[in-house]
Amino acid sequence: DVSDDIYLYEYPDKFDKYPFLLNQSIEAIISHKGASEQAEVDTWEANLNHPISKYAETLSMEENGIKISNDPSNWKCEDSGVNENLWLNLGTGYIGSGRQNWDGTGGNGAALRHYQQTGKKYPLVVKLGTITPQGADVYSYAEDEDCMVKDPQLAEHLSRWGIDIMKQQKTEKTIAEMEVELNKSYDFSKITEAGCKLTPLYGPGYTGLKNLGNSCYMNSCIQILCALPEIEEKYEKCSFEIFTKSLKDPTEDFTTQMSKLVSGLLSGKYSKPPDESIEGKLENFSERNSKYVEEIAPVMFRKLIGKSHPEFSTGRQQDAVEYMIHLIDQFSKFENNEPAFKGKDFKNTSSHFQFKVEDRQECLTTKRVKYRTGPMEPVLTLKIPIEEAVNKEEL
Repeated sequence: DVSDDIYLYEYPDKFDKYPFLLNQSIEAIISHKGASEQAEVDTWEANLNHPISKYAETLSMEENGIKISNDPSNWKCEDSGVNENLWLNLGTGYIGSGRQNWDGTGGNGAALRHYQQTGKKYPLVVKLGTITPQGADVYSYAEDEDCMVKDPQLAEHLSRWGIDIMKQQKTEKTIAEMEVELNKSYDFSKITEAGCKLTPLYGPGYTGLKNLGNSCYMNSCIQILCALPEIEEKYEKCSFEIFTKSLKDPTEDFTTQMSKLVSGLLSGKYSKPPDESIEGKLENFSERNSKYVEEIAPVMFRKLIGKSHPEFSTGRQQDAVEYMIHLIDQFSKFENNEPAFKGKDFKNTSSHFQFKVEDRQECLTTKRVKYRTGPMEPVLTLKIPIEEAVNKEEL
């Protein structure tokens, strides 16, 4: 006979009583990112393209007998004793706290000071807690690099200090994860109505878009489109027909993804007021907003649009006008063959953005006038001479 015993422990109250491998497993589960968040981080990292450090191959390493535990619970800054945001100097084995973040958190800069105090001979440091068999966050303090880098000899450098890279598991956020998180959660209160008593709005048309990290250009274009009656008529009111009649893979179908997004924003399904008995117990609007007001995260829509344009598949900031032109082109390509639109008196969405510009030229001598009409355009460009600018100093 086989019997299973199940034990329930409080975490992290009895952290020190767990086996080392169990602690690592628990930390890995807690810090695990969902597929969409990991995709954002992967995109961000792909855009950064860290160079290989010129110091990696010939890195000087002190013979000081230091051996570092493979157990993260034993790591701490040798200067302050803190146990987070720790960086190991690959040349000396010194563990120091990282530099302060923009908001004052993060560390006291002990790792950088150690580099400076040792004559700037050992420039490479690795962030403890980000080490996995696939690599880690490595930074070069060298003045001619001073950036995140790649260390092809990382496993060898770590083994010198007793760390087996194959046994390490991620327990800290990488720099890329922190940058994506900051991009998505930055407090814009300094440029908004912070401190004002705001009245939350609910219902159709009051659903927001989540910032996916440098996606404000995309969100602004989507919100403009959703304000058009033609878009609502076509993609929100016909959403059921689009979902049921489409013969394509919904994850690869432009009209399906567009309808899902527009329907989510305009239907009011994701913008409902919370229970008044609960709402009254929350301290402020920000707390109510974060807990109860839903938002749309257009992850699949962004990924699909990015497949047809290399720039929009990255995590970099983009020009909103260029993105709008690209969206208009997608409407032109896919709407005419949409089964749900057959038999309906719908114009292609792109036609609402088409116009021609007529130029008038007049001869100053003969006063004869000539008119010339240009091709169809989706965007009207207004050219303003620099000498007419009222803020020349700022330009």
